[in-house]
Amino acid sequence: MPNVRPLRFLARLGLNSTARRYDTGVASLAAPAEDTFALFEELEALGVDGGAEKDGFLFAYPSYEAAAHGVAAFRRLGAPVAPEGVLAASALAELEPTLGPAARAGFLVERQWSLDPGRFVDSLAERLRRDGAELVEGARVTAVREGAGRVEVRTTAGTYGADQVVVAAGVWSREICRSLGVDIDLAPGRAVRRGLGPSAGRV
Repeated sequence: MPNVRPLRFLARLGLNSTARRYDTGVASLAAPAEDTFALFEELEALGVDGGAEKDGFLFAYPSYEAAAHGVAAFRRLGAPVAPEGVLAASALAELEPTLGPAARAGFLVERQWSLDPGRFVDSLAERLRRDGAELVEGARVTAVREGAGRVEVRTTAGTYGADQVVVAAGVWSREICRSLGVDIDLAPGRAVRRGLGPSAGRV
């Protein structure tokens, strides 16, 4: 029997691919991140070092019109776009000299950070170990069971008990949640951007 799940996913994707649903979705994703900077500053105060660069994200576009469209979209979301708005190629080059000639316009979103992921995770792990946390690496979670006010996590390295468990396993979260009797509608995907590719600059 053919697998109809991808077809069902694509059908729902098509029905929801509207400007209104896009804006609603982006706003919903942005809401949980509102306190992110304050939380990272708390971690920094505890000695967790991710090598944060805090001078904003620079977005580059092949035309003024495309950049203006981007500025408008970011401002609708309440993003802190720099007051000067759309920047000409010369202003972009001053901010990021490595940009090529295809970057003809762009804008800066202020108060945005970037981290070195490996450095951040290693620093966080070191801090957690100092605080007495046990980190189990190289183990695969095979199932999660819930009962009697406790959660049991079964792994290839043994079984662990906890009061609460956060399932954060990407697309594999679906299989783990199934062991709890929960079927989440999750499918792997990959985003592709056209034009200049990923946003250029200090990101």
